[in-house]
Amino acid sequence: MATAQEIGFSERFALAENRDTALKELIPGTDTYFYYHCLHCQTIGKIAEARGHLEAWIAKFGLNEQAKRIQTRQFILEYNSNSKSTLDYLRSEFGFNIDHPAPRKDEAAELQTKLDPNAINWKTILQSHVNNPGAIENVALAHLGPMLNQPATTRTWLERIDRVDAPGLIEIIERELNMPDSRGFGWAAIHNQLTTAQLLDLQKRIPKLIESNAFVQARLRRIRPNDDSSLEDRGVLRDHLTSLETFVTGLPESQNSLIAAVLYNRLQFDERDGNMDRDRFLR
Repeated sequence: MATAQEIGFSERFALAENRDTALKELIPGTDTYFYYHCLHCQTIGKIAEARGHLEAWIAKFGLNEQAKRIQTRQFILEYNSNSKSTLDYLRSEFGFNIDHPAPRKDEAAELQTKLDPNAINWKTILQSHVNNPGAIENVALAHLGPMLNQPATTRTWLERIDRVDAPGLIEIIERELNMPDSRGFGWAAIHNQLTTAQLLDLQKRIPKLIESNAFVQARLRRIRPNDDSSLEDRGVLRDHLTSLETFVTGLPESQNSLIAAVLYNRLQFDERDGNMDRDRFLR
């Protein structure tokens, strides 16, 4: 069976109902004697008596680590009776700067009680960065588009935008593509992220886009079967070739090689099915 160990003086002192009695265990004039007498006097409010014990302690043993801690406590406890001495001690020992002037009693009355609405209006904040879109984070970039009016900032915006649902996106792309020095469809990554509906809308706005290889390729990518379908399936392949044929039928002569490739693959499909279409063959 384990036996309880005898507790030391620190525990007996802390738990004692009468600490004056506990202090009588200590040998007068020892380091421990001074420490606990100072601590006890400080705890019960006998500040002047604690000062006497502290000075006698330092005179006999010097300013050791325990005495230093008790000394700091002593100066803080003496603040009400000798504030200058306490402040001088804190400055010299800890480098505290406590010379700040006290706040004026009426200072709060001069403070603003509400924020300037323009300072927290996100549209106003965006408008202030309309000529510097690089300062806007991606999360707010989409809302900056309709505010742009300069070619350089418009292109910077188009280089960064990655949301096809950005307000006014098609109008902004249209405006940039119609600029004399535009690099044409496909230079910005967002061009190739547009949905089929957006591509058709853009083509309606700029009919000559159908002459652009990059635009035609973007349209072709939208005609591909989805990942749940396979071109190994003859029915899926037939529908895909029909969609391709419908698309290329309206292409200009500059896309004749593409038109020919699509019709050739469709004729091959018909031949394997034994169902040749005369009009398609003669085309």
